[in-house]
Amino acid sequence: KHFPGHGNVQSDSHLGIPINDTDPDQLMKTEFETFRQGIEAGTDALMSAHVCYTKIDPDRPGTLSEKIQTELARNTFGFKGLQMTDCLEMDAIRKYYPNGEGAVLAVEAGIDILTVSHTYEALKDYALALYRAVDTGRISEERIDQSYQRIMDAKKRFGLDQAPAVDPAKAEEEAAGPDKIALAKGMMQKAITRLADSSEGAFDVSVPNFVVIAPDRLSATGAEDAGTISFTEAVCQRFGCLGAKMEMEPEGKDLDQILGYIDSAVKMGFKRFMIALYNARFKPGQIKVLQKVLSLTNARVMVVLLGAPYDLDLVKRLDPFGMSDVICSYEYTPLSVEAVLNALVSNDYPGKVPFHKLS
Repeated sequence: KHFPGHGNVQSDSHLGIPINDTDPDQLMKTEFETFRQGIEAGTDALMSAHVCYTKIDPDRPGTLSEKIQTELARNTFGFKGLQMTDCLEMDAIRKYYPNGEGAVLAVEAGIDILTVSHTYEALKDYALALYRAVDTGRISEERIDQSYQRIMDAKKRFGLDQAPAVDPAKAEEEAAGPDKIALAKGMMQKAITRLADSSEGAFDVSVPNFVVIAPDRLSATGAEDAGTISFTEAVCQRFGCLGAKMEMEPEGKDLDQILGYIDSAVKMGFKRFMIALYNARFKPGQIKVLQKVLSLTNARVMVVLLGAPYDLDLVKRLDPFGMSDVICSYEYTPLSVEAVLNALVSNDYPGKVPFHKLS
């Protein structure tokens, strides 16, 4: 998830319809490449993205687009498994396709499973809309049978046609069990990627004479538990260095304060800086902070990309000679922050960027 990609957009599909205007040829080298490889490797299911890819289908978000769910996923990439929606209660669907229309359009696009995650009223709206669409002949029974058969084939393949995989009463306990947490940590650790390593060797965190600057992140999108994550605090506590927090979109006094903090650190003799960014290509203030640090004379800089790896293009433009180290964690969560810190200690970065190149 989320097919065919959700990273390179500026808005949140919980609140509206994100737009991606990227040319299809470039998409094949970036977003789509990850899914193509996953499908070739035997992926069993895809969850859709409520993102409008305007150069493929300007009229529908991906979840409701036959051009994406059928022509791209099944015809172009040869996907044979299950296709399910992201939650249909998100504003990208329910706000713009009311009265259950989102469910009907999703099935017409080729979706097998409709996900309605929160309220009974929404579930009822979508179920009734789908029933009416079949009853009036808008959706054929043969189309429903196609999805039914794919669902039953998947259940049989995983042994779910005999009995539930887990007691529903114990599902939450099972999902948060120690083995699942260990699996998640292991996957996160294997994903951490180093994109550049300066000629001076690895950024040595065992000597705490460096400064870390990063935005805190408030997790409250509807898809995550609410709370604040602080990369700055985590690095300072782990390594005993100095640090400063900036706003996610620093501007005005906050931006001036961060830029002044960098000047003060230089006057104090600091020459090593760790700068963490979160989807900075959409945030001019973060870009200015990075520009400031990269402009310092004789400074050693490590850039940690806590969001989508598309910020690599930004770093490449601002640091064309590759003088800084660059690390990708792919997300800003407690587990990903812990994985970055572990990698800094072990100097082990097994991950790879999941696309060929950036323009």
